[in-house]
Amino acid sequence: MSVLRTAARNNRRRHLGLYGLLRSTATRRGVRGNSRIWLWVSVLLWAGSTTRRFFGKQPEILSTEVLKRGQAVTVQSIGPLSKRERAAIRKAG
Repeated sequence: MSVLRTAARNNRRRHLGLYGLLRSTATRRGVRGNSRIWLWVSVLLWAGSTTRRFFGKQPEILSTEVLKRGQAVTVQSIGPLSKRERAAIRKAG
C-alpha cells in the first residue's frame, strides 16, 4: 500500500469519531476479514443504526412556502410550559 493511500485512510479515520472508528474496524476485520467477534460487533452496530433509522423520531414538516424576491421568513419557537400552566391544562382537560 502506498504512503499516500495510508495517509488518506488515517486522515479519514481521524474524523469518524469513536462510533465510526468502531464500525469501520468491525466491518474491516469481521465482514472482510475472518474474525467472528468483530463480525458480531459489526452486526450489532449496523442493527442498532438501522433500528434507529426506521423507528426513531422523524422530522415534522409544519409548513412549506415559496418565497419571492425581497420576502423573508421569521422562525420562532414556543418555550416550554411552566409547571403551573401544565397543571391548569390537566385540570381543564
